[in-house]
Amino acid sequence: MNLQLLRCARLAVCVVALAALGGCAFGQKVGYSGVKADIEAQGTSTVSVATHDQRPYVVSGNKKPTFVGLSRGGFGNPFDVNTVSGAPLADDFSNSISTSLAARGFKTSVVHLAADESPRAVKEALKTPADRVVLVTLHEWKSDTFVHTKLIWNVTVAVYVHDGHELASVPFQGEEPIGGTVQAAFTRKLEEWFSDAKIVAALK
Repeated sequence: MNLQLLRCARLAVCVVALAALGGCAFGQKVGYSGVKADIEAQGTSTVSVATHDQRPYVVSGNKKPTFVGLSRGGFGNPFDVNTVSGAPLADDFSNSISTSLAARGFKTSVVHLAADESPRAVKEALKTPADRVVLVTLHEWKSDTFVHTKLIWNVTVAVYVHDGHELASVPFQGEEPIGGTVQAAFTRKLEEWFSDAKIVAALK
């Protein structure tokens, strides 16, 4: 009887330990909305902002549009990380870009795009009366956290005039470990992209 109780106690300890190993990784969220980045772009023109999520696993439906990365448990088992807002990552991107541009004098508005919208539908959606249109295309964006966190991104930032003529298109791609929070890394990326000489010139 005592041996049976000992076995049950050991089993209970194992279950608690396994739960602890995965518990910190499960249900994690990252805030991408409402970020105000310190960018170089400055002006008073009207700007429409849109983000098109073209990450293959989102377009295919394998991951939700709210997916922003992975958080791994004690054995490296991955759990999905989603946006704090519950909105698609693309919408949070647009919100923060719009906020950052508005802080620099631009009059901004957001155009919402679904991941499954065709290039033609995107082109039609971007026909706005704004002086400039910013289109950010997410080919890849995710964080991956185990002991440390790395950020992986492949993003194109393009600027158009209202008739669809492209003024600038700059790709940004990389993978790097981050020492602080994912939100802080996102802020730095916005600062990099919207301080790029070609993007700054196109927004004038």
